[in-house]
Formats: sequence, C-alpha cells, structure tokens
Amino acid sequence: MANNIQKLIKLVNKKLNEHKAFNDVSTKFENVVKKTRDRLTNNINNSTIIQQLKDTSIEPGKPLPHKLVTMWQWYQQLVGLHTVEKCRQQVLLIQDCLYKCQEKRRYFRQEAFVISNKIKEIYDELLRTKRDDPKYVSLTIMENKNLQEQSTITEKLTLLEEEEKDRFVQLTTAIKEYHDAQIMTSQRYKYVSILASVIAAIFSLICSTIYNNKRIDDMKVAMSKVQENNKSTIIKCFDSLQLHVDEKLSKVNKEQSQSTWLIIGKWSAYIISSILVLRVLIGS
Repeated sequence: MANNIQKLIKLVNKKLNEHKAFNDVSTKFENVVKKTRDRLTNNINNSTIIQQLKDTSIEPGKPLPHKLVTMWQWYQQLVGLHTVEKCRQQVLLIQDCLYKCQEKRRYFRQEAFVISNKIKEIYDELLRTKRDDPKYVSLTIMENKNLQEQSTITEKLTLLEEEEKDRFVQLTTAIKEYHDAQIMTSQRYKYVSILASVIAAIFSLICSTIYNNKRIDDMKVAMSKVQENNKSTIIKCFDSLQLHVDEKLSKVNKEQSQSTWLIIGKWSAYIISSILVLRVLIGS
C-alpha cells in the first residue's frame, strides 16, 4: 500500500510539474498575446478614433439626408473603408473570444491548483491514517473524486489551450487581413485621388475652353456691333461732308457764272463803244 501511495505521490508531482510547464508556456503565450494586443491597439487606434468621431457626428437631432448617406456608403465601397471596418470588427470579435478563453483557462488552472492542494492534503492524511481506520475509506473516496475532477479539469485545460491557440491563429490572420485591407484602401485612395485629379483637370479644361469660346464669340459680336456703328458714323460723316462740298461748289459755280457774265458785259460794252467810235471817225 505504501508503494501505491508513493506511486500516486509521484504521479501527482508529475501532474504538478506538467502544470508548472503549462504555466510557463501559458505565461509566455500570454506575453505574446499581450504584445500582439498592444500592436493591434496601436494599429487600430486611429480607426477607432475616426469611428468614434463618425458615430458622434452621426448623432445629431436631425438625421442626415438619405442622399448624403448613400454617397458616403458609395465612397466607402469605392475606397474600401467598409472592408477595413469589417476586418476591424472581425479582429475585435476574435480578440474578445480570445480574452474569454484566457479567462476560462485561468479559472480552470486555479481550480486545478486548488484540487492539487486538496490531493496533497489527502495523500498526507492517507500516510498518517491506518487502513483499518474507517476514515481511510472516506479519504480514498475523496481521493478518487478529486482525481476524477483533476482529470476532467486537465482535459478542459487541454481543450482550452487548443482553443486559445486556434483563437490566436485566427487573431493573427485577422490582423494580417486588417493590415492588407488598410494597404489596399490606401492604394485605392491614392488611385481614386489621382483619377479625381485627372477628371477635375479635364473638367476645368473643358469649362475654361467653353468659357473662352463664349467670350470670343461675345467679343466678335461686340466688335461687329462696333464696326457697324463706326460704318454708319463714317457714312454719315461722308454724307455730311459731300453735302457741304456740294454746297460750296454750288456757291463757287454761282459766283463764277456771275463774274463771267460781268466780264462778257464789259467786253460787249467795250466792243460797242469801240464800234461807235469807229463809226464816228469814219463818218467825219
């Protein structure tokens, strides 16, 4: 019986050593998870702040117009913000599941530690108790019960460890997908910005061309109007000048005709007087 008790003590010590190793692995695993959580927190801090600001700004008394909400959703789909938000929510969900799994593992580890102490106390009591004592049977029953509970908790701890590893792998994959979505979103934003700049430049060029053509047409119409006005003014000036010249010429012609008749009259008087003088001279 003493040999059996020593074997049980060795088995318990072995189990306790396994739990110590598991505790060391769990401590290292918790450190890795903590670093990953800090890195995740630093990576999604900006997105969380932006989401909080967006949630805060979407809580006014009056709801936003449906068209504006539709345009914002279309912009998110175009740039890829909805994918980033979906990946972020997935990361947070897996992170919560991982935290719950760690809490369960800590709880069952504490329970395993308590049961291990109970088993130690029972072994010590068994070593001090004789087999003929009725208390020995109750201690043996308690021992078997605690061993069964310990095996059950050990299985649960193993399952929780596997689940925690799976959750950690899922969290790592989700973080990678989140980073990829962020990179893809930045690339899409860059390309959309370039495309928007090109479209804006083309639109401004078309608008400036249309404006310049309209301005040229307006200038042509104004110049044609000015030319017509100048032409009519010049024609009026020429008409008035021609009228004035005609009046001057008519006056000059009248004066010339009057002077011509005076000269003719003078010469005719001279001729008549000379003829009369000749007749007088011839008759005498």
